[in-house]
Amino acid sequence: MSDGPAPAVTRFDPLVLAAATRYQVPAALIRAIIHAESKPPGNPLSFNPEPGSPGGPSRGLMQIQEATARGLGFTGRLDRLFDPATNIDLGTRLLRQLWDRFVGDVPAIVAAYNAGPRVVARRTAAGFPNQRYVDDVLGLAERYGLVPMIVGPSLLLVVLLLLWWRSRKRSP
Repeated sequence: MSDGPAPAVTRFDPLVLAAATRYQVPAALIRAIIHAESKPPGNPLSFNPEPGSPGGPSRGLMQIQEATARGLGFTGRLDRLFDPATNIDLGTRLLRQLWDRFVGDVPAIVAAYNAGPRVVARRTAAGFPNQRYVDDVLGLAERYGLVPMIVGPSLLLVVLLLLWWRSRKRSP
């Protein structure tokens, strides 16, 4: 995804920062999801609050589907999903749930946000079935200031490898 540098500030930043604080999700990740999800087909510009998904009933900046919104406790009219404040709040609430479910494993969170939590179970050595989307969003998140981090299962693997290495070092 090479559509120029990430905008430093958008008109939605106050909403993004409020949701990031409320749900303890990195603002850079929220911005990256919005950037990737809010491009209408044939339009190179992101941060458009009006897009609907060509393949389904997704709405707004973070492409929230009705069933997802209802599952997050949304009881309002569906046209409210196009409201940036409502959409960003619901999308960030979903990111928080995925963050907890996948213990901060950011690639898994991004894959699940895009294609549902079941996609994470289909992860292979090559990545997820939607790996291109994951790579695009992670690249955007870095451009927005997300510090690459080792979290979740990756952190556990690093800790186990370090413990194994230390135990071998002590063995005669």
